[in-house]
Amino acid sequence: MVDHSGIKASEEDLIHQPIRAEITFKFASVPLPEEILVCTLPIWTMGTGTMEYFDEFGPRSKTVVEPQDLDTCCFAMNLQRMQKGTQPMHTLPKGFYCNEFLDLNPLDIQDLLDFQKKYGRITGARKRKPYDEDMHAVLRPEPDGDVFAGARERRHADQLSGIKASQALYDAVPNEEYVDTMLINQLSAVSFREAIATVLDAQAVVKDLLRVQREDLGPMTVLEALSAKEASEYLSIILGKAVPLIQLVTEGAEHKRFYDLIDGVFIQLARGLLNNNAYRTCANPECGRTFTPREMNRRLDTLYCCSACQERAKRLRYVNKHSK
Repeated sequence: MVDHSGIKASEEDLIHQPIRAEITFKFASVPLPEEILVCTLPIWTMGTGTMEYFDEFGPRSKTVVEPQDLDTCCFAMNLQRMQKGTQPMHTLPKGFYCNEFLDLNPLDIQDLLDFQKKYGRITGARKRKPYDEDMHAVLRPEPDGDVFAGARERRHADQLSGIKASQALYDAVPNEEYVDTMLINQLSAVSFREAIATVLDAQAVVKDLLRVQREDLGPMTVLEALSAKEASEYLSIILGKAVPLIQLVTEGAEHKRFYDLIDGVFIQLARGLLNNNAYRTCANPECGRTFTPREMNRRLDTLYCCSACQERAKRLRYVNKHSK
């Protein structure tokens, strides 16, 4: 048996040492980072029904999730493929929230798995416990009551059911055996229902708010305006948790913040709404990307999301004109 008492004592001595660096408050009126860093962990599927979606040869033709699999199958961290001491990070591409994210079909399990492998893990409206050292406390799915209370409550029914399903998968793991790698994987379970409901809810928020600044769809209806108001209230709740208005910082010791994928989507969305005049669809018929001119460093009157699309559309017009 290893005696950790000496290590514990040295740690306690360390935390009582005076800090020589200056510690101050950092205030920001709109503390929205331009670069959104997201942790990309190895993800796989678990559960008795997942072999119907995947096997050792790759995905099968069945990709649309069946109702009976929503609560018993899950996405989990694949610790076997995770290098010790490393957490791969990536920056969300510009315009991710209104393009790649809205293009995702969360009911297609293969797409949802590949999406998380590429862009980051998806969980529901869970309580955040990033500083707890106990693995059970960190991974245990627990609904965030502040998020569920009020805004968009009717759309959270599936998310809440999904988190409870994830809790049931978590609770099936005996505490004394959590050191086993396969059981740790199950501790990180996010049920299909939870992941799907989270994406659908976030996509609805993005679409409702983008509608406000779409200049190519005509006047908004009363229903669209009410949906946008509800979405903005929900967005404010999420941002208040993901990006604190006041931060305590130590001079020379500031670190880049990392965000959950859905938080990153909402931060990008908020920046787009606050910093751009209007959303439009790229006029290149081969693109169709939704963009904002300022976000893509384009002129405010441009019709194209990038110079390449502008040149491509010009060539297409030339070809069409001379092929007649």
